Amino acid sequence: MRAPAPVPAAARRPAPAVRALPGDSAEFTGRAAERAQVHAWVREAVGAREAATAPLVSVITGMPGVGKTRLAVRLAHETVRAGHVGDVQLFAHLRGHAPGRVPMDPATVLARFLRMLGVPPDRIPDSVEERAALYRDRLHGRAPLILLDDVTGPGQTDPLLPGDPASLVLVTSRRAGWAPAGARTVQLGPFTVEESMALLAGVVGAERVAAERPAAERIAALCGRLPLAVALAALRLRARPLWRLADLAARLEPEGARLDRLSVGGRSVRAAFDTSYRRLPPHRRRTLRCLAGVPGAALGGARRAGEAEELLDQLLDECLVQQTPTGGYELHELLRLYARDLPPG
Repeated sequence: MRAPAPVPAAARRPAPAVRALPGDSAEFTGRAAERAQVHAWVREAVGAREAATAPLVSVITGMPGVGKTRLAVRLAHETVRAGHVGDVQLFAHLRGHAPGRVPMDPATVLARFLRMLGVPPDRIPDSVEERAALYRDRLHGRAPLILLDDVTGPGQTDPLLPGDPASLVLVTSRRAGWAPAGARTVQLGPFTVEESMALLAGVVGAERVAAERPAAERIAALCGRLPLAVALAALRLRARPLWRLADLAARLEPEGARLDRLSVGGRSVRAAFDTSYRRLPPHRRRTLRCLAGVPGAALGGARRAGEAEELLDQLLDECLVQQTPTGGYELHELLRLYARDLPPG
């Protein structure tokens, strides 16, 4: 391994401004409580910067299709507009569950970030540790905002965390039960009825939804109020202005056809679930398929014991099952339909 060449002062300072956040969605709706919580954490961290010893890290977790990325992007833009960060705003999609692609190596992300921060390619060290150290140096004193999307766990995030306590970091992950030390966490669930109605209205028009409110609520229910599913249903309606909302509700009623009809332009609920399922080890795949054949009431009963309990907890950490108030487990309805038809393997 070659030793990194010394970084001359001209290459070290001043670093350029970087504003690399992805665009926000004009159709974003809902999540008022979650946004208020994260913004409260940010205000608290900004107010305590002089005494802080570590950056604020907020981790957003939840099942596939629940809207983690859209929420994180909205939060990032709102934080920038509020003036809480400096002139460095970095984004990386870590591809934890990107279809057909392997998760991103932190070394690759660090090299990209360093180039964006003005480090010449021939001055970027070989090792992850040295890249991370240079990255932290380039960010020092600049109150950066770092958005890390679709992370698998600490192996990806730890090298990408800045050291400056004035930094703000947003992380999204389909895996719960982990977070950097001191991180604040938000776990997203399905939309409320009103959030679902707001999303439908934002895409197909408020008048159209108001004219068929019962059918709109039925569509949301058949989608399990999963934001991705509701959004795809709304896009189908927008592309079919002569359809009544009741027409789409009728098409979504048959369980065997529902997932196929929640697909638009290459985006689908089935594909979102599939990227999580394919990354599970065989024993967890078997557990998920078995759960799909168990009625929801049975899953919501008494706690399981022994090995079965451990397997269910592992699926809970993958955000593929949900806990019930009684301590049992249940599948989201669309995930049940997906897993029910999976072949063995």
